[in-house]
Amino acid sequence: MSTKLRLPTPFMFSEPMPGFLFGLMLCLFFPPAVVFAGPSAPLSTDTPRNLGAPVGEPRLVWETTSHNFGKTNAGDVVDINFAFSNPGTTSLEVTQVIPACDCTQAGAWDRRVAPGQHGHLALKLDTTGLSGVIERQVTVLTNSPQMPRTTLTLIGTVMTLLEATPPEMNFGRLGPGSPPCTRTLRLVNRNVGPVRLGSCSSSLTQFAPALNTVVPGREFILALTAPKNLPPGTYAGVLQLELFVPQRRNFKIPFNAWVPGGLELQPETLLVPSGPLPEDLVRTVVVRQPKPFTLTQVSTNAPGVQVNQVKIDEPGMSRRLIISFPRGWTSVPGENLWVELIFADPALGTHRIPLKTFSTITPTVTPTGNHE
Repeated sequence: MSTKLRLPTPFMFSEPMPGFLFGLMLCLFFPPAVVFAGPSAPLSTDTPRNLGAPVGEPRLVWETTSHNFGKTNAGDVVDINFAFSNPGTTSLEVTQVIPACDCTQAGAWDRRVAPGQHGHLALKLDTTGLSGVIERQVTVLTNSPQMPRTTLTLIGTVMTLLEATPPEMNFGRLGPGSPPCTRTLRLVNRNVGPVRLGSCSSSLTQFAPALNTVVPGREFILALTAPKNLPPGTYAGVLQLELFVPQRRNFKIPFNAWVPGGLELQPETLLVPSGPLPEDLVRTVVVRQPKPFTLTQVSTNAPGVQVNQVKIDEPGMSRRLIISFPRGWTSVPGENLWVELIFADPALGTHRIPLKTFSTITPTVTPTGNHE
């Protein structure tokens, strides 16, 4: 009779089984699973936005967003070119170029760039009136979702051939019919060698320049005269001075003037506290007219307020109105207050200057919270 060998299970041992034997039994009865990865899964075709343009989008890549043009002389016009490309999948559109100042102008640029193509943007920087290290910005708008707005920066040094003090001629307000007015500035050569000045011309022929030498090759006085009876309007021009240092160059100096037209009231509205006023208060209004005028009556409907007029120029084309509010004056809510001017000239007629009041009382803030 045959005898069958019967292996005991771990639970048949009467004594605890050694640890290594228990592990061996587990491996025999429960073999470990073998996992096969199989063939490699294809990589995802989704590309992160920073690595490329999604399907159906343009992409803007600048060769550089900053340009250092080095050193140039004041008055020179610097030509600058920025290059860009479109590695996207649809056309890139450059919709707008916005310089931050008048000295920078946008030239021609590629407004539509096909996928995979390159474009260029031309800029011009006029250094008239600039000196030293300068930095100017230009904003570019596109249809690129990844870069819809770009700021381009222009950096460089403008060398001053002559130092002008002040740097421009500002006539300010010139009254109609006023006599000829002259402004002057001082020109100093800070370079090592001397400078020789040639002709000087004005872009506005009504303004006459004149040049005088103080120290030959080193210091000069430039005068500019505005004529009598300039028509009303705003005048902005440039003086162009010919220099030889030793090569011929042009040095430009801007100038401006303003001649008002018609009746002027400054301010056009009077603002006063609603009161009661802790002390006397005075407000002034200046009345100007291109030709002599007469005020036959100046009055106000504000109770207790006095109005006086003072002539402030000989031709009779300006008046100053003195409006005096006494201490303790208080406005009545809802009142329509004004200062009225009646002119002798029927063409000027009657004008009213509104008198607006405002509260000076600071609101009291009541603390909130529980109080015992």
